[in-house]
Amino acid sequence: MTNKMKFTGVVVLLCILYAGTWKFYSNKFEQHMEEQLVEIQAKGFDVSFDNMHISGFPFGYNVKVKNLEIKRGNVFKTWIDGDITFSAKLWKPQEISSVAGGTHHLEFDDFKAEGKGFVVRSFTFDPMRFEFFYDYMVITTAGKEFAKAKELEIDIDLTPKDGTDTASIRTRLEEFEAEFIKDSPLGPMIEHIILNASLKGKVEGDNNLDRVKNWYNNDGVLEVKELALKWGQTSATGDGTFSLDEDLQPLGAFSASFVGFDEAVDAYVKAGKLDKRKAGYIKSGIGLLQSVTGSKISITIQNKKLSIASVPVVQMPEITW
Repeated sequence: MTNKMKFTGVVVLLCILYAGTWKFYSNKFEQHMEEQLVEIQAKGFDVSFDNMHISGFPFGYNVKVKNLEIKRGNVFKTWIDGDITFSAKLWKPQEISSVAGGTHHLEFDDFKAEGKGFVVRSFTFDPMRFEFFYDYMVITTAGKEFAKAKELEIDIDLTPKDGTDTASIRTRLEEFEAEFIKDSPLGPMIEHIILNASLKGKVEGDNNLDRVKNWYNNDGVLEVKELALKWGQTSATGDGTFSLDEDLQPLGAFSASFVGFDEAVDAYVKAGKLDKRKAGYIKSGIGLLQSVTGSKISITIQNKKLSIASVPVVQMPEITW
């Protein structure tokens, strides 16, 4: 037997061994996905799908699930039109990606969302962390369009920290439009929003009102480490805290740095949404604050009023949970 034949024999043997190994671990991966579905069902959710198929040889494992639907009574429902593929690479088995070929739907009480380009990454070594990506999302409430974004990215880590119920949240939205800003003097679209925050307190219950009450009763607070936005000619970065008052209305205190702040105030005056005297107070107050603190401006939300530099600017609508 020549050396060439020996080498060919070794290569063939390695290929057979590799194929056998891939088959073994692909079955393990499929079993892991089935176990995940069983765990979801054990938590009170109903899971259904048409069929499941595994592929991905030779570089990884893909489990394709057709028409996946997950629901919990009349409270929660999510489903995919068409296929969703759960994938893992041989060189990164701890990271599982889920890519939907069709539209992802989410229903939560009267809250509904539809997203395209849906991608999720989960982590086997950090099972309570998820990353969500959408190319486009539309949110509706009470049958009316509430908001939409061209791109949406969310990174949620629900792993308990320091013995508390703290969750870490990072969010990025591009080209955000919403009902409550459509008539804004700054424009009907916010170019981008970035949020990096920690959510403290339990959020649980069978409906929105119960979840909000439980969060308030458990001293729930959203600690905003970073908030950045670009809106028309104005951009801002800041941090602060957000919670609810005893009437379950927004309560917040923030400190922010602005670019184009005077232009934003002038736009509100021109649109008739802010009188000139109040605008003068705001600009004077901002000038004084900037001379003392650099470029930080205080923003507060209290008693359904949004104030800048202690000057009430916007009367906020009451939220009905």
